[in-house]
Amino acid sequence: MKHIYIASILFFGLLFGALHVSAHSTGVSLEKTIDEYRVDIGQNPPVLETENPAVFDFDLVFEKTGERAEFSDIWVRIVQGKKTVFASGINKPDFGNTTMVYTFPQGGEYELNVRFQKAGEKIVEASFPLAIEGVTTDSGFNLPLLLLGFFIGTICGFLVSFILLKKKT
Repeated sequence: MKHIYIASILFFGLLFGALHVSAHSTGVSLEKTIDEYRVDIGQNPPVLETENPAVFDFDLVFEKTGERAEFSDIWVRIVQGKKTVFASGINKPDFGNTTMVYTFPQGGEYELNVRFQKAGEKIVEASFPLAIEGVTTDSGFNLPLLLLGFFIGTICGFLVSFILLKKKT
């Protein structure tokens, strides 16, 4: 029976100690109004780093109504300085978002250019600056947070053990 109490304490200690590792951030939105349109590009993660894939969702809406504008495809170009590091056309899918995943080769200042098209004709074009951080050597291990989580988990484990022990008697 003593093993159940110890296991409970360890389980909750490890569970709460590891929670900070699995937290997810929400993305950000890059927006620009041009004429009657608002170019809206969702970016995730919020902080872009080399060697970590970045996801971009492209949308075009009418500024006044907020309704989605029709487009058939987009042309995307990523530039660093005067050098184009990525260029491609992306067709709009039948359902879901028009999405692109890209891993930046190095840190620094980039520019994301997107042109929305319908049947090969340009609707609108926009550019957005992107700051890419270099690879961090930080493994995400944070000893104070881990110890705090383990402490909270241990208390939870003691409480569960106490409840179980009280039910036994």
